[in-house]
Amino acid sequence: MKTNKATILGVALIASCALHAIQFIRTAHEVTKASLPAATDARAGAPETRPLRAPGIDSNAGASILDRCNKQLVSAQSDLAAAQEQLAQRRDQRARFDEAAREAAMEQRIGPAVEAALSKMPGVLREVECRGDICKVHLSARTRDEARVAWKSLTKDPQVGELTDIFTNEPGDPVVDAVSGKGGFDMDSFLNTRSAADATAEIQALVDRFRASGEIDRCAALSPERDVLEVKVFVLPEQGQLSTSVGGPLARTVVGNCITEALRIAIAQYRAPGGTKYGAVYASLQPHGA
Repeated sequence: MKTNKATILGVALIASCALHAIQFIRTAHEVTKASLPAATDARAGAPETRPLRAPGIDSNAGASILDRCNKQLVSAQSDLAAAQEQLAQRRDQRARFDEAAREAAMEQRIGPAVEAALSKMPGVLREVECRGDICKVHLSARTRDEARVAWKSLTKDPQVGELTDIFTNEPGDPVVDAVSGKGGFDMDSFLNTRSAADATAEIQALVDRFRASGEIDRCAALSPERDVLEVKVFVLPEQGQLSTSVGGPLARTVVGNCITEALRIAIAQYRAPGGTKYGAVYASLQPHGA
């Protein structure tokens, strides 16, 4: 099994934070020990007392380390969620198809488009079945080349393209019909459909509203930093919510942190409709005059 890069990053950040915390505790302990007054004879009277301050150690250093670790952890968790979402979209189409319930309404939408795309290839038989947001087009042709030509016709057809955003196909198999005895070549093609499962349009509308809200310029007033904050807003299908990942020159600056927080508050109000599986929007956010 391949290890997810974002998972490694998250573990590394947590380990780094833990190491910093341990080193801080050890240093504080050793310095504090060294600052304790030496034991005195009780007959000489009460020993002199003084505040136990660790020379060279900022009293707020522990809180600063913890705060920095928390920020790094939140960022790593966001990157991990983004990587998981991308991985889910690239899952084997057949596995997703086999696990989902049949969608007759989707078959009625995409079936006519498939028929139109292959109308000039009457010798190629096709059968459309949709489950979830995946439609399988079973192609039966005389030869492998004919099946491949039919597949390419599907991927280039504009009507099919309007309904589909991911195309995949399997290598196929040579077959012999048990009834007629005629040989041929069968191939399964999978179309990841644009449907209610895709929240991209809703996410784009939300990002557009955020741009127009004035929050970006409000944040810009906090600091003279001027540059671009790169943002990705995407669906977490299991939670039915949106998440974000950020980067670019403004990331982790005063202005960038303010914009990120305002955006997260805005998307927290969004609830994905039932059946939403995916959707992502990339945006470059920058204050006016940047």
